[in-house]
Amino acid sequence: MKSPELLNPHEILRKEINFLKYPFFALSTKNLSKIQIVEFRQVHQQGDEKLEILWRVIPHPKFGYPGPIARKIHTLIDWRLSQMPLPVSNPVQLDTTYGLCKRLGLPANGDSYKRIELAIRQTTMTTIESRTTYWHKNKKRFMNDVFRLYDRFVRKGEDLDEGTIADTNYIYLNSWYIE
Repeated sequence: MKSPELLNPHEILRKEINFLKYPFFALSTKNLSKIQIVEFRQVHQQGDEKLEILWRVIPHPKFGYPGPIARKIHTLIDWRLSQMPLPVSNPVQLDTTYGLCKRLGLPANGDSYKRIELAIRQTTMTTIESRTTYWHKNKKRFMNDVFRLYDRFVRKGEDLDEGTIADTNYIYLNSWYIE
């Protein structure tokens, strides 16, 4: 299986449009520890109706806001999802932490392992409040909700739901993201 950095530029990488359109991951580490909430608001006129758009990202106070490493890991997850047949289901197999280091261009050492685990925790613990941003195709309406992108992270050697031991790292995605 090819890694994302070796993708042909003409290959399709499925991405959730809201994570391309609205802020979630910080693009640099500058002032990253100071970010408490990122909020995007807009009023959109649709015919006679005014729609208030809200996208609020609230990081966990202990783990902080997801930064560049978290964004790269999520890109790897999106790439992995693009390789899977639809419909996608949980859990989604990642890679070993050593493999993630190699894919991210990080040295395979304890510091990098800690940075990767922190980045995944940051994404898992960050809450999104969404109003009029997610369109539910089946229900044919905008969804208003508070949720997280990842529901769970299982490391190699830990228990998976079905009682087996994880042979590598796995991520459980939020039901909306899976959809």
